[in-house]
Parts: sequence; structure tokens; C-alpha cells
Amino acid sequence: MFSINYYSDNWMNWIFLRVDTFCKRDEFDRIVDFLKVEVAKRPLERDVVRDIYHYLMINTTETKIAHQVLEIYLDFNNLIARENHSQFAIPQFVLASNTLERIGEAVDQTACVSHLHKLGKIGNKLVLCIPPQIKIANKAILPYLGDVFEIVTEISSLQELSSVIHLAPYDTMYPYYSSKIFGHNNGFLKKIFPELEKNKIEVKPFKLKEETTAKAQPILRKKFGLESNDKFAVFHLREEGYFDRPHHAFRNRSVSAYLPAIKWLISQGLKVVRIGNASMTKIDKITGLIDLTQHELPDEVDIQLLAEADFYFGSSSGPFSVADQFGTPTLIFDELPYSVRTNSIAHLMKFSHKKTGKIQTVSQINNLMGLDTNAPKPYLLQGLEPIVLDATEILCVTKEMVGNLPKLTPNSRQLYGVPEDIECRFLGHLDESSLEILI
Repeated sequence: MFSINYYSDNWMNWIFLRVDTFCKRDEFDRIVDFLKVEVAKRPLERDVVRDIYHYLMINTTETKIAHQVLEIYLDFNNLIARENHSQFAIPQFVLASNTLERIGEAVDQTACVSHLHKLGKIGNKLVLCIPPQIKIANKAILPYLGDVFEIVTEISSLQELSSVIHLAPYDTMYPYYSSKIFGHNNGFLKKIFPELEKNKIEVKPFKLKEETTAKAQPILRKKFGLESNDKFAVFHLREEGYFDRPHHAFRNRSVSAYLPAIKWLISQGLKVVRIGNASMTKIDKITGLIDLTQHELPDEVDIQLLAEADFYFGSSSGPFSVADQFGTPTLIFDELPYSVRTNSIAHLMKFSHKKTGKIQTVSQINNLMGLDTNAPKPYLLQGLEPIVLDATEILCVTKEMVGNLPKLTPNSRQLYGVPEDIECRFLGHLDESSLEILI
């Protein structure tokens, strides 16, 4: 038997060591009960449970166990917040670093909270404290967040609230609706859809503000020749250099393979606007392509473009989420984890088995590890390797997707006739080659 002083600084290390032992012994089924018992003794240290969830999702194939671990973390959060609200009337506080450091997380988490407000699951606004040291991916998004959160930036107020934030937490990265509908915001947005549909709640809650347009539109017109009546697509491809973590490695792509598709879009009468940052791969000048990656511009420019584009084209990275939440149609390549939102067409990343060379179906991957992770290690542990599209394939998929754009709607879903645990992830459309591994 193990024993420990539960007020020791080594307690969290001990929790990790025990979980690590269970993993090494292939005793994953013991983790859930162990955490329920031990963390109940120190509920204010429940962040250790979230960290174990992350570890399991990134480093193992036990994503279904990880989902149960996440539920423990959220249950403790909810319990602590309820008790302190009832006794001390403390409002709930958002974890600011998880919300603001990545633009995609900011808008998707805000959309989830907006839905929960409208469904009556969250009453008063959650409080979002933003200390000066927090990195904000895009400051122009703050007015949109202010519609949903009570934002606090004044130093004296931040100091006053700092002692109670941990007593009433709400982790918006993992919103909670019910014991069946909770989890990472990307998956939550699909799971909550039936409730939004039933209650006639708009799926895409963001609306472009005049203050954004007033700042961005003159720059786009005068400096880059993009007129308000121009037809254009926004292109963004995830590369190394902005938010680099090993578990996102499968999502990075080379822009060179997308150049034929960009040129084809331009030949169809569209302008293509590339957004990103200065660390991205430079490409040669192409007539009709407006490459903003090497320009220092106000944050409003990206928001204006993503909200007003005829469609978004590229990776399901942060800018995709912005476009999606403003109701812009999206065309997504190499989607992982497997899913697709309404108003979107996705090409699913494919995997082949090292030994057999066979492409795996969605059901096969679901049986091996579930469908909730994009981290490389779980796939590699199962002997699976990603198949990268070449330029010719990307061009063909692009033409097919553009042809299917008229089918997209933000508030209705597709049905594929697959098992419900898979069906609920696929609300939008898939290209033909992705349908082959789904059905």
C-alpha cells in the first residue's frame, strides 16, 4: 500500500507516478477510480486531472479512458463553483490563458459559452480576467468576447479578484452541458448541435462589428486593392513557427503543394488572400494572390477578411474557426480529429497501416483509439502513417469542393447513416474520397 501526506508538495508528483505506473502495466481501467478517490481529498488541486487527460490524449491510444478522466476534472470544477457561489455569491471565472493565446480557441470557446447561455445552462456572464502579461493572439476579437464575457482588465480589480478566481472556475476549453455532452470545444460544437437545432438557436453566433470594418476596409482597399464587392477566398495553411507543439505535427503542411489550387481559384475569377504570420514560407508573386503574411497590419484586418470572404480554404487552424463562427463557408484539407462542422466541406486525413499498406476506415480507427485525437503518437503506436496529398490531388479536391459550395448551410446538417457515435461528428459535407472511408 502507498501512503502520502495529502498536504505535501509532492502530492501531485505522486499522482502522476501512480498513473504512470498504471499506464506501464497496461492497467488503464484503474486510472478513473484512482483519480476519483484521491482528488476528492484535495479537490482544489483538480488541475492534475486535466493534465492527466492531456497526457492520455497525446501519448496513448486510450482516448476513451481520457474522456472519463476529463469528466472527473469537470465534475470537480462544477462542484467547487456551485458550493462557493451558493455560500459566497462568487461568479465563475474563465481561464484566460487558455482562451486568448490562440484566436481559434478564443472564438470557439466564446461560441460554446454563447450557446450555453442561450440554452439556459449558464446564467450570469462568466468573468474573463485579462492581466497585462497575458498574450492575446488578436486584440481586435475582444469586443466580440465582450458580448459573452464580463471582461476585467483594470489592475486594481484584477488584484482584488486574484484570491477567488480558483474558487469558482469555468474551463471554457472544455464546456459542459450534460453528462453526455461535454469535452473539448471543437467536439462540443458538434455534440451540442441537436440542442441548438431543437431550440432554434443560431449555430454561428458571431456578427461583424462596424468598428472592425471601419479599421480594416480602408487598408484592404487602399493598400491591397481589395474592393468591398470583390469575390475572394481567404487561404491559410498551418505551418511551424507560431504554435509549435509535438502533438500538432500532423497538421502542418507545405504551401507549395497548394499553389496549383490557388492559381485555379484565381482563374475562376476570385482573388485569394493569404493570411498568417511572417514566419511562414514565402511564395513567388502570383497575379490575383494577395499575400499578407509578410505585412504588419491591424488585427481587425484578419477578422474582416474571414467574416466577409466568399469562403475559407486551407487548414482547420485558428483562422478557420474565426471564419466558421462568422458563418463563412469553409473548405478544409486533412481534417483531424475526424469531424466536419456545418457550413463546411472537409477532406479527412487518411492513414495507411505500415504492415498491410491498407487505408484505414473511420470505423477502424475508432475501434483502435477513438476519434478525438490529432496527436501523432497514438496513430504511430497503432502502426498508422498519414497519407499526404500531392498538388494534383489537392487541385482535384479543391475543384470538387468549390462545385459543392452551394450545398452549404450554417444551421442544418448532413446525415450519413453511420453509427451514432460517428454520425454526431459529421454535420457538414465530405469530399468523395473521404466518404469512401466513412461509409
